[in-house]
Amino acid sequence: MTLITCKICGRLFNSLRGELCTRCLDRIETVYPRIREYIRERPMQESLSIEGIATVMQLDPLYIKSLVEMGYLDQYADRFKSEKEEDEQKKKVFFRCIREPMSVQSAPQHAQQGKRSKMYGQDRYKSSRR
Repeated sequence: MTLITCKICGRLFNSLRGELCTRCLDRIETVYPRIREYIRERPMQESLSIEGIATVMQLDPLYIKSLVEMGYLDQYADRFKSEKEEDEQKKKVFFRCIREPMSVQSAPQHAQQGKRSKMYGQDRYKSSRR
């Protein structure tokens, strides 16, 4: 038996059954039926996230992550978004929000008037090279 730190609560305990202490395992066993029912009540087309379920059920996301890692929610695995997918979606939304104002902006005024573009120094000090 070795002493390890619980992945959820951070307590030291004698490792007999994995990486979770008995207190956290008991808590997971009481929470699991509620989480399973919550997932079953959602339509199949709706993708779920660990953080979303934790927020709705007022739980620590570590409990749900532990259930996924332990294989309790394997039958629902295809309905969970991975963190990478969520990050990619957030990036797409972010870049879309940035690009829209850029595409709405008009071209520089000197380009609209048919003038050739100048370098910064030429524009500022009114000198031009031909």
